[in-house]
Amino acid sequence: VARIGNDAFLGCEGLPSGRVRYGGLQEQWDRIEIGSGNDALLAAEFYIGEGSCGEGLSWILKLDGELRVSGTGDMGDAAAEAGPWYTYRGLVRTATLEPGVTGIGSYTFANCVSMESIIIPETVTTIHEAAFQNCIALKEVMIPSQVTAIPESAFQSCASLMQIELPDQVEEIGSYAFADCISAETVTLGRSLDRIGNEAFLGCRSVASFITDEENMKYYSEDGVLFERLGENGDVRLLAYPAGKTD
Repeated sequence: VARIGNDAFLGCEGLPSGRVRYGGLQEQWDRIEIGSGNDALLAAEFYIGEGSCGEGLSWILKLDGELRVSGTGDMGDAAAEAGPWYTYRGLVRTATLEPGVTGIGSYTFANCVSMESIIIPETVTTIHEAAFQNCIALKEVMIPSQVTAIPESAFQSCASLMQIELPDQVEEIGSYAFADCISAETVTLGRSLDRIGNEAFLGCRSVASFITDEENMKYYSEDGVLFERLGENGDVRLLAYPAGKTD
């Protein structure tokens, strides 16, 4: 479509819910010439796709690339390459989870390669396996304070993530959870952390410093290097040396 003529939508104030589904992108819509008398069309909310993503939850992807999830409940897990908006994964630029969402399912945001930011509410208490795997444009994420575990591959290959900061309530980091986060420069770990899985920070080549809470009983950092206490006899082992450390 290159042009919409005058009065093509005249009198269509009753457009369903004031919303219009459009199969193209924002920049394509912006190039369409729209004649006069189409106020109802111009006032509508345009979206690319919509659906459900768990019992009690729905999603809508707007024309500008904003994905919004609303309702109450856990998204539930999905198989790889079968997330609720997988068909539109390359069109997601930002995401907002509204208060009421309690869990982010496995693979739900995996391969959303254009998503630069996400807002996660404090109602979220669980993040499942590979939830954000290969979100290569994601620059920042604030993990809610009630999340207690970062599971396997949750943020693997989030290549633009600048820092990794975990709340105090996180007790466990799964294997490969932050592997290949190649832009992250600092890793901050909270006081409750009790387990770090295999290769959790594999390939994090820009990390210059690990920072730990002084009250953490198992892990501590010295000059940015991460160590693990091995018991009550005082034995320790070097767990991770920052690949980006220059001194």
